[in-house]
Amino acid sequence: MAWTIPLRHDAFPAPYNYQLPPTFTVDELDLLWAALTVGRPNRQSVYANGPYSLDEALFRQAMVRANLRLDHSGQNLAHSPAFVALDPTEKGWVNFSLGMIFAKIFAAKFLDVPWLMHFKWYAQNYPVGMPSSGSTPDFVGQNPKTAEYHVLEAKGRVGGYSAKVVRDAKLQAQQPITISGVSPTTRIGTLLYRQKKTDLALACEDPDEDDRPTIALTETLETWREYYRLAWALHNLDDTQRTALKSLTGLTIRLVLPVADLVGELMSIDRAGEWHPTVDEIKSWSASHDEIILRMMVDDPVGRRIFADGLEIRYSPPDRKPISLE
Repeated sequence: MAWTIPLRHDAFPAPYNYQLPPTFTVDELDLLWAALTVGRPNRQSVYANGPYSLDEALFRQAMVRANLRLDHSGQNLAHSPAFVALDPTEKGWVNFSLGMIFAKIFAAKFLDVPWLMHFKWYAQNYPVGMPSSGSTPDFVGQNPKTAEYHVLEAKGRVGGYSAKVVRDAKLQAQQPITISGVSPTTRIGTLLYRQKKTDLALACEDPDEDDRPTIALTETLETWREYYRLAWALHNLDDTQRTALKSLTGLTIRLVLPVADLVGELMSIDRAGEWHPTVDEIKSWSASHDEIILRMMVDDPVGRRIFADGLEIRYSPPDRKPISLE
């Protein structure tokens, strides 16, 4: 199923100002892909390798399915009854996660950014004096076709649109930043909120940078390893683990060629080794595979999709039997 998400946007430069529509469409594969690949602030927050990779995949897809009405056949997407029953603190955490997922989908659909990487993955080698996390944006991403960078700060709230929350997101996105010497094309604050009390909607604004000192970030080997760490682990599940994932979730996840081979090289390169040519090949593959080409590569666009980061997701609803509490 697919749902329509109202999109409220302001202050974008050309050509984005006339390319952004009043609504956009998401489906279950979009949501699951974003949940599986959106950045974690650090690898300690959720284990993403070894025996924990299956657990993380289950956790991420369950967070989406438990809190969104994916069984709703109507036009709009809403929170689930399970989400409504949460206490305010739990709702705040879930909406923070959902806000990141929708920022990831927005970046892919409208900025052509397949890899939305957490700011801290870039900033981990920054010298002492890094501003507090509350004053820096969440994500950095690059469009492989244009080499433009984009910076995003993601927010989520249970209630309706809030100008104050958008201002807070804009303030974090306004932090002057360069990535490998390049200034970002956009600095976007996003807010996932409720419209008409139930329907999920997204707001986004692109403010100018402010006059704070510039943070000079550098893309590193670890930046790319962090993005692909979970995808690589899921690609290499053994048959028993792969069967368990499909049985529990209906998902089969792998990396397509040649991306799988290139990611394997990234994971095995010595820290002092030359990794740029491998990343350049991944970017080149992505730049040459737009959404039309990617959809032509599969025979079932509803149940199978290849995304521009090279991740392939196959989905068929699992055969879940009702649980008896007697």
